[in-house]
Amino acid sequence: MKDTNTYLLTGSIILGCMLMIAVIVLYFSGKPLKFRKKSKNNTVDDEIEEELRKNK
Repeated sequence: MKDTNTYLLTGSIILGCMLMIAVIVLYFSGKPLKFRKKSKNNTVDDEIEEELRKNK
């Protein structure tokens, strides 16, 4: 019984660490996508501003 409890504890600790690493990796890999979306929006805004200047 003692062995199974130790294996269960060790397995849950390892699983928890792997889950935390996966969450951290996904969080940091998602950040550049947000920045890319912002930069795309900024370029669109810049193009609109240029067109408005030309129309004036």
